[in-house]
Amino acid sequence: MSVEQLLHDLAGWTDLSGVFKEALLSGLHLERYRQHQVIVGEGQIENRLWYLGSGFARCYFYDSDSNEQTIRFWAPGEIIFSYQGYLKAPADVYIEILENAELLSLTYKKLDILSTSYPETKVLIRAYMLKQLRKDFRRTVLNAMNSEERYRALRKENPLVFKYAPLRMIASYLEMSRESLSRLISRDHL
Repeated sequence: MSVEQLLHDLAGWTDLSGVFKEALLSGLHLERYRQHQVIVGEGQIENRLWYLGSGFARCYFYDSDSNEQTIRFWAPGEIIFSYQGYLKAPADVYIEILENAELLSLTYKKLDILSTSYPETKVLIRAYMLKQLRKDFRRTVLNAMNSEERYRALRKENPLVFKYAPLRMIASYLEMSRESLSRLISRDHL
């Protein structure tokens, strides 16, 4: 697990003081999970965020017909964060590891301590929130596209999804049937 990669990624958003780095590193914990392991379940109160160092993950919920609906994927270098967890509210989603993963975790309590003690924490939180808002907006735009446009956009923006996620999860994310997704993929390979 590359703590250096995390620090490099965070330094892309703002300058990090030495004392901040030390405080952050003292609060990080390495966690390892196996493929298909669910790390957050519905009703659970999540108490930490994760930096995904390796592996692949997704977020999903069950619709009224008990079908899984995938709403987000995470690739290495991304932060898995839950507004519900941060606000100490029970989760209404599941987070599943799709490929064996190593994650660095930081409790929300430690995040609050960092936020009150180190100004760069607030800059990082704001930068992350803006990044999430852009992703959420992009997801809204994606939903307005037709199925082929959604497929092409995901293929371009997040090709790792097609390497690590089964077709049923990708189809769910793209809000199309597996058969339609298979046809689009087949057309690409002609």
